[in-house]
Amino acid sequence: LKGCYRCGNRHHASNACSFDKKKLAKTLPNKGVCFGCFDTLQHTMAMHDIMKCPLKKRLKRLLFLDRERKGVDFESYITAVYASELSFVSVVASYSNDTILGRVWAGPRQEPRLLECFQIEVGSKRSPLLPPDEIRNSADLSCDRSPRSVKFKDIGKARSEYNRLSCEKLSCRRLRKFVYGAVYRDLFDGYFEVDPKVSDYDLKVKLHTGKESMIKIRLVAPDDGAANKNLLAALVEMGRALGTVGNSRGKSVGDIGAMHAVGLKSASSQEMFKTTDNRRDKVAAASSLMREWLEDNMRDVLLQIVNMDKSLKVKYPPPLPKGPGARMIVSVNLANSPHYDTGDTASSVAIWVEEKPGQSKNWYFIFPDLSYQGSLGVIVNLVHGVVISWDGREIFHCTSETLVGDGNKVYGCLWS
Repeated sequence: LKGCYRCGNRHHASNACSFDKKKLAKTLPNKGVCFGCFDTLQHTMAMHDIMKCPLKKRLKRLLFLDRERKGVDFESYITAVYASELSFVSVVASYSNDTILGRVWAGPRQEPRLLECFQIEVGSKRSPLLPPDEIRNSADLSCDRSPRSVKFKDIGKARSEYNRLSCEKLSCRRLRKFVYGAVYRDLFDGYFEVDPKVSDYDLKVKLHTGKESMIKIRLVAPDDGAANKNLLAALVEMGRALGTVGNSRGKSVGDIGAMHAVGLKSASSQEMFKTTDNRRDKVAAASSLMREWLEDNMRDVLLQIVNMDKSLKVKYPPPLPKGPGARMIVSVNLANSPHYDTGDTASSVAIWVEEKPGQSKNWYFIFPDLSYQGSLGVIVNLVHGVVISWDGREIFHCTSETLVGDGNKVYGCLWS
């Protein structure tokens, strides 16, 4: 390709191009893009050497040719390409069936990778395998019950203190088995990381009781939806409408962030959570699209939820006309302590989305007592569009303290 090495234009020289590093940084703020080769920091480029980069010419040429093929101006093109991690990966993947840069969305979804894991007994001496590194605002940390916070650098100390606090006043009677204020900010070494950008996964978990439980991890394609409505966009719009003041749990249990409960509050009394009309419409639109996605991609999980609702003679409430369940929980910038969901009646399914896809760091869904091939915990790297199904009554789990960045929010949307 003969043309400007900065923008690919065939009609001007590079020294006459306005797309210098300053303009590119302004056009693509906080996107982690290397302006030497146009790869992104999401692709293990923390120690990237531009001059030695094998993609320097090849990847730039690919993007320049793609822009030329589409006939759009360079600024509009790169803004669209780097709108999210998945949009960038999709462009690259469209040129090669053998690409290793990320998920390929053309053609049928590939079979998930199966990982056989074991969950140790919660409360045993080794538990949690991956302990939280922070305890925040806990009165159990002081002699006079004034709230204190501590951060641990040693994994053994973190584990022993976690187990001590589990027997203290704020935590000892919790049915959900959580420790007040325990969160994950800087993870200790030794865990196994699942990356949904690489593949779908099934985690076959053997519990300490001998029973088996299944965790399914999928990634929604950027253009998934129905009737010209995008699923991921609808979920973000719903999250914005719900706001940052929740109506479910939160500070009273030591969580960071907010949680909104929508739909059925009690199966026995048929009591509902209150939802305004504006929020109700957006919840209904997003949940209906999620129901359609589950029908096509996780029908067995959907069937479990639907059959349980039928057995309880539960009717879907107005905000959730098609489910996927009778109750929905939406979290905003959530970080919480490892716990069980003892109030669930079946497996749950959740999807995570982000207002500014690709910006958040340290965004993980954590299974602290799971071990794969001897690992100390299993974590799922959360990105825009990750879907996970698991039985919260059996699998110990939580969400890390996420660094969302300026002007950004992350939402976790769960149906049960």
